[in-house]
Parts: sequence; structure tokens; C-alpha cells
Amino acid sequence: PADDMPLSVPLTKSNNKHHTGTAIEADQIIRVKIFPHTLRNDHLHGVRDIKTEVKLRGQGIVFNGKQVSALDLRYRNGKIRVTGSGVNTRVTAFEFNTTTPVQVLRKNNEDKSHSYIGNLKVLVYDNGILIVNTLDLEEYLRGVVPKESVPSWPLESLKAQALAARSYAYYHTQTSSGRTYTDVDDTARFQVFAGVSAAKPSTDQAIKETKGEVMTHNGNVITAFFHAYSGGRTDSAENIFGRAVGYCLGNQEVFTRAELRAELPARSHWITEWTTDALSRKQLLAKFKGSDQTSSSVSRLNRNQDFDIIEHELDPLFDSVKTLRLDQRGTLADLNFVKVRSSIGWSEFPAYHFRVEENTSDRVVFKGHGWGHHVGMSQWGAMMMAKHYGKTYREILEHYYSDIKIENLADF
Repeated sequence: PADDMPLSVPLTKSNNKHHTGTAIEADQIIRVKIFPHTLRNDHLHGVRDIKTEVKLRGQGIVFNGKQVSALDLRYRNGKIRVTGSGVNTRVTAFEFNTTTPVQVLRKNNEDKSHSYIGNLKVLVYDNGILIVNTLDLEEYLRGVVPKESVPSWPLESLKAQALAARSYAYYHTQTSSGRTYTDVDDTARFQVFAGVSAAKPSTDQAIKETKGEVMTHNGNVITAFFHAYSGGRTDSAENIFGRAVGYCLGNQEVFTRAELRAELPARSHWITEWTTDALSRKQLLAKFKGSDQTSSSVSRLNRNQDFDIIEHELDPLFDSVKTLRLDQRGTLADLNFVKVRSSIGWSEFPAYHFRVEENTSDRVVFKGHGWGHHVGMSQWGAMMMAKHYGKTYREILEHYYSDIKIENLADF
């Protein structure tokens, strides 16, 4: 969380005050940005969207009081041209409610498009088109839990994911006052959401059996951080995010990396132990100079001169680099481990805990364990605890989050 954001939020009966006019009857609802996507390349949604063109398909579309099955939308000169199904007009906004799935087809990502129910609002925003899906929080989870876990995993691990996702989503509905139209988007910047088209029977069951349940710490709903796999031990939020969080203190996994490796197909063994692609020193320095995270630290280093790479400070708890030092003939640049990963890139550098594997004149290779930021619940860890150690979802959550209670939104 940002330094000025709360770490947890009070329980309230309803957040409908944020969403009047949507005609959705629910105690807790959430506004999700589903178009456009601005990530350079997202595994679920594809490449960055062309924000000026999009299509809607499905029997649940309503425009100007008329049910239609297809609308093509194109932004131009401050308005959206709407065509298809006998419609040809220009508007700045429209919305409709649907219980029948409506597909949002993004021009350059049609093979990665998804379908939605609830309220769909289309409006002009930032010289393009914005689409927001407002829906019941429990319905929202049907599009999240299957994408943030694996539907074939044990039910107890899916229930743990449902609580983490519900708590995380609720937190953002209560802290989104600075965002006019949305509470979250549907990418991993918040949590992945693929609409009703993602729903699976197993995850639907996990959501139903935990309906309304959230995690609280000192009476407030927590920001339930979670990640894929810790590498062997979860870390504290203070160490990774630079801010102390009383319910994310870190804990040893109950299983070994070897046990998880045996569970994984060969193509996924990198989740337990990975190495980066080799970089030359020149390429590595270019990444550091090109990153807002590290550019000031390496500003005095010359791109055309060699330098030494030193594991200057280690974290003994994780046997990993805490500070990476670049030494160019006595000119030093010390880089925090979090900034190293951010600068090289999350997709190339799966986790924050790493060592220098190779360090030669023309090859620099890093190695590490785990996948993600190491804070809060380990998703693969939850699966292992449920499948091999018989842990319930409550036991899983109490292992990964410190001093929490499980409470129900319906009780407030």
C-alpha cells in the first residue's frame, strides 16, 4: 500500500453509496475496469489495447431501451460512434444491466476476450473508451478465484483463495475514493478478473461455502496480499514493501521446495528454482539506467566501462541478496534487492529473493526461488497444505496471516 493509504478498513454494511444508479441490489458491489488494458503484455488479456475501438456481443446488450445483439464502438472527436443491430449514433456514455453474458471484444486481443454480467457502463475517458463492470462482490469472485488459483486444487485451498480475494476486493472498494469510476482493474495490478466466462463449479462452490467471509485484524478488514509461491518462507511486508503490516510478518512454509517440485510438471519446476537469462554487464547497466527505480543510483557509472558486481549485503533469513553493489574503479552504486527486480523486470525476474549465479566478463545470471512478492498467502503453499497436510482453509489463512479473525460482512 502507498504510504498514505490505510493498511486495513472498517467493516460496513453496504458500499452502495458509491454506485447509485446501477440498479444492482446487493450489500457489497465492486466497480471493475475491464477496458482498456494498458499493461504492455498481460498473460490473460494480451497486449496493450487500442482504446479507441471495441465491440460488444451478446443477447444481454440493451441500447436506448432496445435489446440488441451486437454493437461496434469507435471513439472519435470526443464521442463514441455506436453502430450495429440497426443502431448508428454518437454518444458520450451509455449503460445497461444484464444477467446474460455479454462479450467485450478488444480489437487486437479478440482471442483473449471475456464475457460479463451485471452493469456495463461505456463512456468517453482519456481520449478513448472506458468500460466498467459493476457487479455484486460474490459474483465478481467467480471471475477471480479460478484465475488466481487452479480450479482442480483441493476445495480448502480454493476457499482460502476466496477469502483472500474477497478481503482484498473489499479493501479496495473502501479505499477507491480517488478513482472516479472504478475500484479496481481486472489485471494482476489488483487481482486477475475474467468475468463470468471464467467461472468453474469448484471455485463457485468455494465462494458459496465462504459467502461474505473476510479476514480482519484488530477489527478491520485486511489488505490480503497473496502471491504464487514464497520460495520456502514468506517475507514481511515491511521488508518487501517498506511498510510494516501487522498481519504480514512472514512464516516458514510447512513443506519443502523438493515436495512442491515433485508436485509440479517439469515445465513448471522454475516456480521452485529459477535462473534469469544471461545479460552482459552493458545490458545490465542499461536496464538500471533506464529504470526510475535505479537510474539515480547508477548515474555516475559509465556505460562503456567495466565494473564489478558484488553481493554486498545478504539477508541470512532467506540466503538472498539484500544489497547489490556495482563497483566501477571505486565509483560505487548500491542497489536495494527490491529495486533490482523491478528494474530488470518482473517477467524476467520471478521473485525478490535471489543470488548471483554467474558473474563473468560477458555473462551475469541471477538465480532465485519462488514466484511473486513473497508477502501474505502463498497460493501453491495453500494447495500443498490442503492436499498433503490436511489443513482447512482457516488453518491455511492463520498460517500465512498473523493475528487475524474470520468475520462475515453479513453481520455488519
